[in-house]
Formats: sequence, C-alpha cells, structure tokens
Amino acid sequence: MIYILHSAYNDKLYQQIKSKGASIEYISFHELHLLNKGDAVIIDIFSHAAELDFFKENQKLCCFCMCDETCKTGKIMYVSKYQAIDVICSTIFDPENHMITIIGGVELFSRLQLDCKICNFVDFTYNPDSNLSLIDLLDNHEMELIKKIRGSKNRILYPISSLMDLLNPPIKLIEPLINTLKKHRNTIIHIDHLKGPLDLMLLNLSDLIIIVHDNIEVSPKRFESAIRKIAFSKKIISLSTNTKAHDQFKISEHMLLGEGEVNDI
Repeated sequence: MIYILHSAYNDKLYQQIKSKGASIEYISFHELHLLNKGDAVIIDIFSHAAELDFFKENQKLCCFCMCDETCKTGKIMYVSKYQAIDVICSTIFDPENHMITIIGGVELFSRLQLDCKICNFVDFTYNPDSNLSLIDLLDNHEMELIKKIRGSKNRILYPISSLMDLLNPPIKLIEPLINTLKKHRNTIIHIDHLKGPLDLMLLNLSDLIIIVHDNIEVSPKRFESAIRKIAFSKKIISLSTNTKAHDQFKISEHMLLGEGEVNDI
C-alpha cells in the first residue's frame, strides 16, 4: 500500500493521484509504525526533512521523496516534482522491473535469493543436471513459463543444460525469454565469466551489473574498465570477496525491488 504525508504540495499531489484512480491514503508520521514491510510513503523534501531521516534509518518501509530531480538511494526513491503527473504516477505506482547481472560471485547470487524472494533467478552457467532446456522453456506459454521458474530447483532457472547451448547459444531465442521474465518480476542473472555474444547481450539488457572478484591480490581495474566501455550507460558495482562491502552488500541500497507477490502467478 502507498500512503502520503500531509504538506501543501502533497495535498495537491494527492488530489491529482486520486483523479487518476490510483489507490493512496493519508497517514501521519505517528502512524508509520503501524505499516507493514514493503509499504511506501510519499513525503515532500521541503516539508519533511526530519521524516526523511526516519526513512533513511528504517529498513522496513519504502519512501518516495518529492524533490528537484529523480534518482535512487537505498529504499528512498527521489522523484522530481517538475514533470507531468502521468510520469510521477508511473514512477510511483508502476515502476519498471529491473534486470541485475552478477559476473562471478556465486555465493552472492545464492545470498540474494534469501534477500529477494520475489525475483526471478536465472543462472547461465553450464548445468548438465538441469531438467530444463531452452526449447522446452520457449515452447511454454508466457504464464506457464513464469510458473515453471517457481517450480525449478532452488527457484533458479538453469537454461544452459546442453553443450550445444553452451557452445552456440540461441541468442535470438534467449532475449525474448529474458524480456518475458523481466516483464513480470525483477530478474537476477548469474554468469560465471564472460564467454561471448550471449553474455554481451545479457549485459546490454541489464540495469545493474555487479562484478565480483575472487582474488583481491589481482588488480580488477583493467577488467572493470573494459566492462565500462561496452556497458557505459549501465550502473556497475565492483566487489571483492572476503571484504566487508561484499559480506554486507544489500541490493535494496541500489535498486528498489518489489516485496510482494505478483497476482497473476
């Protein structure tokens, strides 16, 4: 559920949102402790500076802060006031799902399954024990595909189960598969290392790329520089294993991922 705190600007915003038919309710600061995990509150940066500090420290609630420009920090989504009401409503009520690709870092990939239960997880490493194949997946109707990922082992889809798929992956078939998954949920991808055109396609589809380095003795800067050249418009995070940054990494500090189940699955 999405709530809004009273202010001169938010009162006008509330009326505009209600006129669009969206579900929103007023709430006071003293009632915030009654909200459930995943609920979101709209605040006005010019009227709610103290309340903004509360949301920076609170991990249970999401916050949309109406301000000068749109950006994302942790669970706070800063939304520009100076745009059409349709754009504001789309940002708040119908945010686009994200695709996150992890290069290396199988331990991080596994840990994110606990933190992001309502996400698709797809592992593009070679897994001959997988009982799935790309042909089987692509033959399914859209909703059957989404249900199949829920029933897969550890809720991870392993689409590369044959040597032919590994050596000559059907990229033109995999891209619509990824787009279908992303349309319904945020999707987290794992690849062990960069091998060719399939991985390049996955990087190009990604909103966030996480590079995990296992050997902190080897400088990762050259590899990171190469990634930034081919994915210069993407957000890229570099982590080294056995470091505090890696062990305490939380995806919610970089992407606002939905907490609730989607209704049509």
